[in-house]
Amino acid sequence: MQTEDISIIFNLPLSEHAMNELLLMQHDIQQVNYDENSIDTWSFLWGNNQYTSRRVYKLAFKHLQVPKTYMDLEI
Repeated sequence: MQTEDISIIFNLPLSEHAMNELLLMQHDIQQVNYDENSIDTWSFLWGNNQYTSRRVYKLAFKHLQVPKTYMDLEI
């Protein structure tokens, strides 16, 4: 982050608890080594940088159990 005082980013008043979390987050962020010249690489949880809505839905809803009545429907 480029700002030293992270609280200037927010315009809404923060509760004491939220302010403490913000300060902890600011401390954690300041511990990260930041190199402006490094090249960012991003990848999705499924292991590559190709976005597909099918993979997003599969990941988001993989924990849901489909009722058997829906499994027996013919489309």
